[in-house]
Amino acid sequence: SRTLPPIFLLVSAFLVNLTLSRLVALEREQIGLMKALGYNNASIVMHYLKFVTVIVMIGIVIGSAAGTWLGMRITGLFGDFFHFPFLVFTKSPDLYVIAAFLSLAAAIIGAVRALREVVRLAPAVAMQAPAPPRYRRLLPASFSLDRLISQPTTMMLRNITRHPVRSLFTTLGIALATAILIVSLFTGDAMEQLIDVTYFLADRQDATVS
Repeated sequence: SRTLPPIFLLVSAFLVNLTLSRLVALEREQIGLMKALGYNNASIVMHYLKFVTVIVMIGIVIGSAAGTWLGMRITGLFGDFFHFPFLVFTKSPDLYVIAAFLSLAAAIIGAVRALREVVRLAPAVAMQAPAPPRYRRLLPASFSLDRLISQPTTMMLRNITRHPVRSLFTTLGIALATAILIVSLFTGDAMEQLIDVTYFLADRQDATVS
């Protein structure tokens, strides 16, 4: 319960950052036009924050319904397995509020970088096409690696060095995806370890009298 939620929240923040950054880049000219017509930065930022909030609210509604259903099913499974006389799943409103707040906070944190780009855009600059990238050598001529690496590899390295923030977030996304995969595989190993310790180390007797 303390491992999976932070990973999923970080993944959601990464996805919001990626989606909103692409959206701001596509609507660059519209943002410049709105600023030229008199809209201030706060109005434009609130427009994109509302967009993020609507997405989060849809996710909160779906997640709350799915979480309630899973909670009821797992509670019933525990009751049947341990033969409890009664085990009732209780809906606690504060848990739903905390989950909604954390989800919204993660989405807003993910949107900060894209919203910063919105604020930095000047009207005259935003209404123009973005300037082409400035190409330069990866290393000085005396340390050239053209003979050691292929042309596609050189292009890949240039793209990584030209967009360090994008490369960092891409690496972070891959790391979080790997973390989710490792945690999901860890669950099966944990169950096997639990069974091994319980039935082969702790409770080794053939029968228990109580």
